[in-house]
Amino acid sequence: IEKASGARLPILAESDAAVEGPAVYIGATLAAANAGLDVAALPGEGAYLKRIGDALYIAGADGPGDALSTGNVHSGTLWGAYEALERITGVRWLWPGDLGTFVPEASSLEVPAFDETVAARFTQRQLRPSINPNDP
Repeated sequence: IEKASGARLPILAESDAAVEGPAVYIGATLAAANAGLDVAALPGEGAYLKRIGDALYIAGADGPGDALSTGNVHSGTLWGAYEALERITGVRWLWPGDLGTFVPEASSLEVPAFDETVAARFTQRQLRPSINPNDP
């Protein structure tokens, strides 16, 4: 968001936040559950993108472990965040790293009236099995 618009959004723990105005809730938060988003009902790596008033919810089916690892970790919230960023900012990831990331500049950003479930387009992330004995 900051690269696209220059706006720096504060990052707060839900328990520390007294939210007034627009908010983005990321993950299986209490606010997402109160909005009726049941992440346990999602398929593996699925995510909800839902906007209710000034609140955007990105909540996915996540598993234990590092979502960016090479292991077999369910990371629905991460995929949901990628999907939202693509649609809101027009960002594109061509390959890993800054050189492969395209972020168009925008003087303002609009959050669409999201109300959908998204899923990863590819369920296979590795071209071959890992040789790391610690990967599941």
